[in-house]
Amino acid sequence: MKTNYLLFLVSIILLWSENSRGQCSGGASFASVAAPTGTAATQISTCNFAGDYNTISSVVAGRTYTLTASPTACITIHSGSPTGPVVAYGTSPVSFTASTAGTYYMTINTNCTSCGNASACITTTITCNSCGATGPCSSISNIPGCGQAFSLTTLGSSSFIFSLCSIITPGLEQIYTYTATSTGNYSFKVESVTGGGYAIGWKASSGGCLATGWNCVGVAIAPGFIGSMPLTAGTTYYFVMDATSTAASGIIFSLTCPSGGPVTAGDCNTAINVCSNASFSIAPNGYGAVNEICSAGSCIANPGTNVSGTNPGCLLSGELNSTWMVVNVLTGGILTFQLGTPNSGTFNCLDWSMWSYSPTTCDNIMVGTKAPVRCNYNGSCEQFTGLSSTLPAGATSMTNWEAPLTVAAYTQYLICLSNYSSVVTTIPLSFGGTAVVSCLPLGFETINLTGKNESGYNAFQWISSSEFNADKYVVERSDDGINYTEIGSVKAKGGLSTESIGYQFEDMQLTSNLLYYRVKLIHKDGSINLSNTVAIKQQFIKELEIVKTYPNPVNDDLKIILVSKTDASYRLTLSNLDGQKVFDGNQDVQKGLTYASIDVKDFRSGFYLLTVSLDGKNIATHRVIIE
Repeated sequence: MKTNYLLFLVSIILLWSENSRGQCSGGASFASVAAPTGTAATQISTCNFAGDYNTISSVVAGRTYTLTASPTACITIHSGSPTGPVVAYGTSPVSFTASTAGTYYMTINTNCTSCGNASACITTTITCNSCGATGPCSSISNIPGCGQAFSLTTLGSSSFIFSLCSIITPGLEQIYTYTATSTGNYSFKVESVTGGGYAIGWKASSGGCLATGWNCVGVAIAPGFIGSMPLTAGTTYYFVMDATSTAASGIIFSLTCPSGGPVTAGDCNTAINVCSNASFSIAPNGYGAVNEICSAGSCIANPGTNVSGTNPGCLLSGELNSTWMVVNVLTGGILTFQLGTPNSGTFNCLDWSMWSYSPTTCDNIMVGTKAPVRCNYNGSCEQFTGLSSTLPAGATSMTNWEAPLTVAAYTQYLICLSNYSSVVTTIPLSFGGTAVVSCLPLGFETINLTGKNESGYNAFQWISSSEFNADKYVVERSDDGINYTEIGSVKAKGGLSTESIGYQFEDMQLTSNLLYYRVKLIHKDGSINLSNTVAIKQQFIKELEIVKTYPNPVNDDLKIILVSKTDASYRLTLSNLDGQKVFDGNQDVQKGLTYASIDVKDFRSGFYLLTVSLDGKNIATHRVIIE
């Protein structure tokens, strides 16, 4: 009986000891890092102290990560906060699988029994064990825009996705990625499909390239349109084509953007951005409020001789019932388009002229100095015209068609459609060729701004969905959310980019406990895009904290930023790791931020501790490296 009791007591003690090892928490906040997306180890810090905690952001649910400390130390991983639930702990290295996405906290201690602290430098790293691309995730294809045809053939089996759209899918998968240029319902247009067909799925890429979490678009077994996907502008998505058979299969498809239009007749300076699937209301209203185009043959903007030579000239009848459109080229290549209805059987002349577009194009057309790059004065008025190298299906005469145009990425073109027949109708428009036309006007990037208070200063980040001729981002602040003033600027990284780009900024001069921020993107042509607005409230954690020391490492003047709840006087001390004080003096601080400095150029190289104390009590400590 005594033996059983002793065994029971020992087991209780061991269980208590094991559980207590998971209680190491809190400490001093030190480094922050975004969770890696690849398999390479990411360094968090080269000088953590036992007693620090690191903040790991952008953790993806379902992924497995390993955290290491060298020299070996105890690691405790919390979710939610530095003292939140323990998800893993133990002596380095420690691994965990994230049950939810978000931010996790890595507490470092000398051991897992007493959670000891120490001031020796510890190097910490994080590795994503499950980020290595496997299966279809290793060869993801990019869809740069709507209307571009993709051809896929598969043969064989896969164990990545077992079922999709409520059917078994034993065949191979192909994954595509796409960043939505506009908010609305997208679909897939299937041109042809062979074999057993394909189940099509979609999801936001933020969830990772995993076998789970796919939404069903539909099953492609015949040509036609499939699905309705509510996508959000600026968000990147994954699409998967999953073969329903291991036998040879094939599909030709394209992504279809939300329908545009109707676009009504008007003037050049009110030209509407267009893409495939737009429809245009044509009304017999003369030439709008302004007649921009000269008489045929009397100026460069409207020559009497066709610039590509298939028919007599451009807008030989002038500008009639005009509809003006801007075409935004996202990816360069060969541009074709079809305007009107094939086999319409309707006698309707759709004359048009096309110019390269810039902010001065309308003015230059008005004075007759801008030459068109393509134009067509219908030789056969069949309500079907455009750019094509061969006679399109449903057309009867090449006199309605001009040669395709070679276009570069991030270029724009202007089309004036002249409704010679003065009909009241709508007509479809679709673009083709190897070039990709954006449904989102170039230069209308979405900017997502987020921010938080960091005890004495406000830190925020923003992500631009793309950049088109971007010059700089101006950061603006407001005390009332109405009147804003500039507090800084950041040079644009990309200038021209279809990829999302991230930026960050810190406001160290807080003028109020509650402040509002926004970011203004300035383009090189002077046009402006605004971000969303964020409100940040100042939150003090302690009576006084060291916000930042910089530069660090330092070799001459160490700058120090302190934040305090009240006006007070503290003791500022700089000591080496042997405890020897190399600087010791009083420091008056004010409510909010206080800036101080220490001349360190005569001090030896090495690690130092900067300490703020009051009446002999240590209030805050920060490490400094002197070179």
